Amino acid sequence: MHGGHCINTNGSYYCNCSGTGFRGLTCSTDIDECTAKPCGHGTCINQEGAYHCNCIGTGYSGIHCVADVDEFTVFTPCEHLGKCQNTDGSYLCDCNGTGYIGHNCNQDNNECFSNPCKHNGTCMNTNGSFICRCPREYNGKLCDIPVNDCSSSPCKHNGTCSNNNGGGFTCSCPRGFTGRTCDTNVDPCLYRPCYNNGVCQTITGCLSLCM
Repeated sequence: MHGGHCINTNGSYYCNCSGTGFRGLTCSTDIDECTAKPCGHGTCINQEGAYHCNCIGTGYSGIHCVADVDEFTVFTPCEHLGKCQNTDGSYLCDCNGTGYIGHNCNQDNNECFSNPCKHNGTCMNTNGSFICRCPREYNGKLCDIPVNDCSSSPCKHNGTCSNNNGGGFTCSCPRGFTGRTCDTNVDPCLYRPCYNNGVCQTITGCLSLCM
């Protein structure tokens, strides 16, 4: 039976059951191949005269579930540009630089836990990144660049600009000018330029005449 080969003997016979998956006098008893554990990483399923290896979810393939599956060639498990590294029967995702964590780089990494914003900046987490809201006197991604309020040359008439601690600027104005940006003329007579009881008379915003 089952493809066994009958061999005649003197007054009798016997069945050669080799390769049939059966045994017994007439090759009628099924052999449970699973007792030999033929499926390396898979689950053995006995069948009549044969067996089947179920490799699903093992990370291996082939008749006996011993061929490693390179997951990156079958599908793309690492999300958000994570780098896939094949391992024996599985894979690893390198999530460095993606802003995400987890086995498949699919969980947002809250960067604000590491307090990245300098100088008391306020950190706001976003998907895959973060934003720093900086105090007045700093800017940059991490609030680490001092603001130069003098870069726009706000002081008029050759006034000297100085940055203030905490933000803003101060102008040191030349003689004859005043105001936050040295844009206001000072009455020259206020300096009392006239000697010997001379009377000062303003001619223009910055010129005077002694009478």
